[in-house]
Amino acid sequence: MAALMVTSFVVLFAVSVWAGIQNALAGGGTFLTLPALMLTGMTALSANITSTVALFPGQIASSWSGRAHVAGAGGLSFKALMAISFGGGILGAVLLLVTPSSIFRHLVP
Repeated sequence: MAALMVTSFVVLFAVSVWAGIQNALAGGGTFLTLPALMLTGMTALSANITSTVALFPGQIASSWSGRAHVAGAGGLSFKALMAISFGGGILGAVLLLVTPSSIFRHLVP
């Protein structure tokens, strides 16, 4: 049992580092962390929430460091893009919380 827990932690650590790097470069780190967390026995809903919270600090850091590259995209300022992102994140979080876990499990890839 203890060996399985150590293996799970090692795998989760490796996946989280890889996902953080992938998110900073191109995004999509959740495609790594979500299945890894589900393999440890978490429900799809709990794994999604955990993945989002774990990757959030890296998202903030990489978006702040790359703000000069996105400013002016679509004629929008960095502040406007951040407002749209936060609004979408809040809407997504509300939808996630009101979606039953049994339905969400079938929606995740």
